Amino acid sequence: MTTQTERKFMDKGIEIGSVFVMKPSDAIGFVEHCEESGIAVYGVEGFLRVGDGIQPQQDHSCDYESPSDDGHSLTITFLKAREKTDLWFEVVTDEPPE
Repeated sequence: MTTQTERKFMDKGIEIGSVFVMKPSDAIGFVEHCEESGIAVYGVEGFLRVGDGIQPQQDHSCDYESPSDDGHSLTITFLKAREKTDLWFEVVTDEPPE
């Protein structure tokens, strides 16, 4: 299921199964859009692309138990530290699917 924001960023990432993933720089733009739109961020999940699929990378994921006032900036800082990697990221938000 896809959210409105994911649809807006569809040309910046790829949907694999039901997971929409982006490179770190695009995920940062996604989080910035969420902040501007009042969409809470619950964290990010890191993945490696393996063939046509993805493999979760727990060491490159962060989850917040609940959205916080600094969740957007924490997520951006987390992603910036991984900009020069081969990782792809799913941004988890409170935006309902369309």
